[in-house]
Amino acid sequence: MTPRRILWVLLALAVGVSVVLLWPEEPLSAEEQVRRRIVQMSGAARERDVGGVMEGISESFRSDTGGWDQRSLRAMVAGHLLRGQYLRIFTDVRDLDAVDPSRVEAEVNLYFARSDAEALEQLAAQSVVSAWKIRATFEQEDGDWRVIRASHQRLESLELF
Repeated sequence: MTPRRILWVLLALAVGVSVVLLWPEEPLSAEEQVRRRIVQMSGAARERDVGGVMEGISESFRSDTGGWDQRSLRAMVAGHLLRGQYLRIFTDVRDLDAVDPSRVEAEVNLYFARSDAEALEQLAAQSVVSAWKIRATFEQEDGDWRVIRASHQRLESLELF
């Protein structure tokens, strides 16, 4: 191969790589963005990072079942996470529904356990479990998805898995 031909091959390769790297990605759906927010909040809970959990909660938050606002929810979250009672937190996103481009309804089961289990499937056999069904409304605020409204219901043992 001649030096000129090598130069053209390298140039074509560079253009091809540039096109692939600079090609605009398809924007994430509202549901996928909310799913990622839920995963981020769950990760913060596992790390016992109350502030990280609360990043996903709107200042205008209201709870339909607890009567909580953002401040009282923060106190409840801090009490559960910092008490050390639960060592594992698992999240099961059951349903996401984009009501409109800036609002998503979510149903999530949260499992809190004193356990050495590393996966949800191991949880029942190795744990003391408390589980909750959360129905939440997420809205976009300043480009971020946050929970503005939620209700919760304790899951009975037959509903856990």
